[in-house]
Amino acid sequence: MKYIKNIIWIVVILGFSIIYSRYVPADSKPAFIVTAVIASFFIFHFVIRKNPRFKSYFLSPFNFLSAKYASKTSYDIPIDLMFEKTLEVLDTTKFKLVHADKERFEIFAISPISWKSWGENLYIDFTEENGETIMNFHSVAVMQVQTWDKNQKNSEHLINSIEDSLTI
Repeated sequence: MKYIKNIIWIVVILGFSIIYSRYVPADSKPAFIVTAVIASFFIFHFVIRKNPRFKSYFLSPFNFLSAKYASKTSYDIPIDLMFEKTLEVLDTTKFKLVHADKERFEIFAISPISWKSWGENLYIDFTEENGETIMNFHSVAVMQVQTWDKNQKNSEHLINSIEDSLTI
């Protein structure tokens, strides 16, 4: 039910494509095919955007259609408290929580669409190393090769919000 809006958009676009292809002159067919392929990738990315199972697809180095940014930050706080604190901070930021897995210490959030980008997927996971909690942050633009530093600003915004909430 939650994907019904995406399915409706796909059907509408495919319907227009079929109707349009009947009226396109033969010499314009290659341009139409290229446009249809690009539109298909665009629609595909938006359909799978909010599904946490596609994390490996978006983070893959072979996915050249999405700009990626990664950072690591260490904290002297136990991993379970850091996980809870990050969830608490996400509620106060512009990011929208999509999925959180407390057993694996993974968080999946999205940023809203703006005039600079089509939105970003934020993948946050935590590990423990030498008594410290390491926050691995990944920001991936949904369908952009250039993000005008939006991915880095997402990281800075979240880390600054966490550090502000830890200050007494």
